[in-house]
Amino acid sequence: MRKFLALLFFICSVLPSGAQTWTVYTDVNTSTQLPHNLVWSVNNDLQNNLWFCTEYGISKFDGSNWTSYPAVNGRPVQHVYAMAEDAQGKKWFATSDGLLTFDGSSWERLTYGIETCVVVDSENKKWIASPGGITVMSGSATTKYSETDGLVNNAVTCIEIDNSGRKWFGTINGVSMFDGTRFVNYTTYNGLINNIVHAITCDSEGNLWFATEGGVSKFDGTQWTGYDKDDGLPSNSVWSVFIDDQGAKLFGTCRGVAVFDDVSWSLIPASVGLANENVYSIAYDSQKNIWFGTYAGATKFNGSVYDSYFRVSGLLSNIINCSAIDNHGNIWIGTRQGASRFDGTRWFNLTVEEGLPNNNVNSIAIDSNDNVWMATDDGAAVYDGSSVTIYNTSDGLAHNSVNCVAIDPQGNKWFGTYMGVSRFDGTSWTNYTVQDGLASYVVRTIAFDTKGNIWFGYGLDISTYHKGVTKFDGTTWKTYTKDDGLVDNGVYVIVEDKTGLIWFGTNEGMSSFDGTNWTSYTTDNGLPNKLVFSIAVDDQNNKWIGTGAYLMKYDGKNWSTHYNWDIYGPGCIQTITIDESGTIWIGTCADGVWKYKQ
Repeated sequence: MRKFLALLFFICSVLPSGAQTWTVYTDVNTSTQLPHNLVWSVNNDLQNNLWFCTEYGISKFDGSNWTSYPAVNGRPVQHVYAMAEDAQGKKWFATSDGLLTFDGSSWERLTYGIETCVVVDSENKKWIASPGGITVMSGSATTKYSETDGLVNNAVTCIEIDNSGRKWFGTINGVSMFDGTRFVNYTTYNGLINNIVHAITCDSEGNLWFATEGGVSKFDGTQWTGYDKDDGLPSNSVWSVFIDDQGAKLFGTCRGVAVFDDVSWSLIPASVGLANENVYSIAYDSQKNIWFGTYAGATKFNGSVYDSYFRVSGLLSNIINCSAIDNHGNIWIGTRQGASRFDGTRWFNLTVEEGLPNNNVNSIAIDSNDNVWMATDDGAAVYDGSSVTIYNTSDGLAHNSVNCVAIDPQGNKWFGTYMGVSRFDGTSWTNYTVQDGLASYVVRTIAFDTKGNIWFGYGLDISTYHKGVTKFDGTTWKTYTKDDGLVDNGVYVIVEDKTGLIWFGTNEGMSSFDGTNWTSYTTDNGLPNKLVFSIAVDDQNNKWIGTGAYLMKYDGKNWSTHYNWDIYGPGCIQTITIDESGTIWIGTCADGVWKYKQ
């Protein structure tokens, strides 16, 4: 069925996208093998390649190598439901974002909007299904069919061409047969077992098999026969029909695969080796191996052995919490699903399976020995290049919910938690709370200045009551709030620039502090968005500012926004890190990592 069921602000300059070099890394375009594990359709082309239509992207497999297409002309490929190949070898893809074609070298988007299925007939006409009916493309001519022409329902989910060339359309309210002149409709009233039709297949004898939400129907042109759980199906929710060379029918259901040889039934459960029990597509490859597209991967069966293929993760998640550059120039990225390291070519990941206490990595800091320290929702962790060591309250950490980690010039590790701050010198722990001088127990960010002060920010949280920032010089604690000149008490980030100014990103803009005077910047005088989540300072003392909407640069006099209008981003920015080459790495709230070079 292919699942349609299932700036106006004050700045001095806006740079055109052509003046910028952007690279975007997401969990889809950095993965190998499948771009996504949900496989809606598996298809074999004339060159004996297999094509996998997935929830996010398309993959081609030639038997040895995988090629993925997560985006077409800069636009992400989403919800790919079906593929067909025409007489010229061009591939046609039905997606939730339109009809795509690929001639082997270039892509073209022909339509926008949901297309649920595409097939090519013997005359090289393309029949395209959508929630609005049927479109037929023949050269430059287009013909449309809908309920007003006789179609049983406009919401078409699948198409099959029978042995006589007649077109069969499965919908959410029955089946239509079109002989080129008129439509004939069939529903449960006529004998169809259920009106929600996911797939149709014609066997060598001309029988039509219908996979529906209520079981399977067979139609021989006159008589309907229904099959459900009482007959041998593991589930009445049937998504795919495949007929092998011996005439056996394989039905992909949400509880595995049922095999019917016209006499008896057998079951292929997930436990024998399927990637997942939800099977949406079944197909042969050129070697007659059977491939199953499932909810969580693709499986090949060679007659005796099941082999499954999955998305091999690059970047673990598109929700980026933090980033840091290690001593070898690799970038480390903390996500909701673990930590990812990228060396410019290869990705390496750390999750709970590799020893992390929790996959939500809130903050990362690198020490002089290139150890990677991570703050997580269930303790602190350090990775030494080979193994992970965990620290929690039993070791001396103030609280296991750790928001941030920072390393001072002496090599001490500081952790901001939900119960104050912990300092670890490699041997012993020292904890600080509101009784010592913190303004709140919940510490969101920690920074050090060149005068030896430690700064603590409390973020924006109901539990913190917007406490501002606190400076600790090793002896004395002092808290600054809006009453002192800070633009807002909800502070997300603290950074010192090349001249010694301390910069604060807050919920209502940005402030700088020279030790005496405060200067604030809001949407009234330069910022396009009041939420300032991140600030980084480059070698020229430019401030790069990540807001809730755009990337900004401030050179001390002028503001500029940096945004790629071709691919719409980066938007909401959580973290900014600048490497030794001056490349700016931008971690976003939901759109992965963006690399920017001027």
